[in-house]
Amino acid sequence: MKKFLCVILSLITVFSLVACSKNVQPENSEASTTTETTTESTTEDLTAKKLAMARGKEEGLFYSPLVAVPDYYFKPTGTGNDTEKLTYKYNGITKSCIVYIPPGYDEKKQYNVYYLLGGAMASEEAFFNGAGEGSTLQNMFDHMIENGEVEPFIAVNVNFFYHHDHNEDLDNGKVVETVDTFCDELRTTIVPEVESKYSTFAESTDEIDLIASRKHRCFGGFSLGSSVSLLTLTRNLDYFYYYAPLCGADFRTYYPDYFDTSVADDLAVELEKLDYTTDDYFIFATEGENDNTFADMNPVMTDLLDNHSDLFIRTDSDKSAGNISYKVLPGWEAQHRYLHAYRYFYNSLIAFWGSELREDYTTEVTLVKD
Repeated sequence: MKKFLCVILSLITVFSLVACSKNVQPENSEASTTTETTTESTTEDLTAKKLAMARGKEEGLFYSPLVAVPDYYFKPTGTGNDTEKLTYKYNGITKSCIVYIPPGYDEKKQYNVYYLLGGAMASEEAFFNGAGEGSTLQNMFDHMIENGEVEPFIAVNVNFFYHHDHNEDLDNGKVVETVDTFCDELRTTIVPEVESKYSTFAESTDEIDLIASRKHRCFGGFSLGSSVSLLTLTRNLDYFYYYAPLCGADFRTYYPDYFDTSVADDLAVELEKLDYTTDDYFIFATEGENDNTFADMNPVMTDLLDNHSDLFIRTDSDKSAGNISYKVLPGWEAQHRYLHAYRYFYNSLIAFWGSELREDYTTEVTLVKD
């Protein structure tokens, strides 16, 4: 298991939550010395290299209609509920999470739960700010629910870290321990604490009831949260049915001595140990064409789709036809930014718990052509 924990860490390459762009010199030496070389041509060169690397096989890169979020969704509805802070203790450490309450919340009803994790250096306030402060993501969720695009749900912004200085949890000596500990915390403390206070599909917080209600629970995240989503798939599969790895990446550039097999192969090995079938989990994964995690995450996702079809069956139009949907947002502007994370969360929610009003949101995917 320690080996796997190390391997799964290979799914994070860039912990920065800001966009990162690089100037790449053209391979043609003559072109590199001409005064006609421009920023535009450099951009095109970088994009071409990424596409060529990602394509690999004919179905290597999937461009798809990731639905854009209407601009007014980012403004308050005026009728939405609020967010609350839930404080708990894990292994003697006091931690907290921010809980989003849907409009019209009724304790007599049952709600799906979306557990969210931000990127490196982000706290439980990454997406919802402090309790009661309002946020862009909260506004978007309110609009989605009030417009009937998705069933009402509860969302929980969790905190991955244990030290005030997050670098203490991310350095070479402690990051494995931190990931291992978080997966246990999620299972033994966070989920029971949340679902004992709020009305969900779990009849109780006994393990048997949490397992029985797994189809009403998702774990998703952006950047660092993306790689942890995949780790959760193999560690807590009996608690979560839905997974949303949004712009994660390969971490082995930082820990080259830890790995001797591919990320996809190691994920497959761990999944094969579990007593579940391809009908027992659904993954909605995204990347941005110019996201600084693209060059690392895309090969992992295409490897899963191309070489492990016994575990990962691609679908982009019908959730019942497969168990993984991988979408790439095209364009130079599709960088590593929260602006795009909102769009990824929006589309994942429609995929997981969308209403009949949006069943056609995933039209046929088209592949990039030269």
